[in-house]
Amino acid sequence: MAPLTKEQTKAARDLLSWRSADLSERAGISSDTLRSFESGRTNNLSSPNEHAVREALENAGIQFL
Repeated sequence: MAPLTKEQTKAARDLLSWRSADLSERAGISSDTLRSFESGRTNNLSSPNEHAVREALENAGIQFL
């Protein structure tokens, strides 16, 4: 499976009407980590954080193709 991109996470949050704080809370990662990723300060999430973000979004109904 391809790594998540910042554009995908932002678009998924928009579809769910979630703030970054909502996603970070549901994924169990820090808000700073998510903001750094979505702003481009960091290029990738760690594998455990990416899994947590993907799982939180998928549990909310988002499907990644």
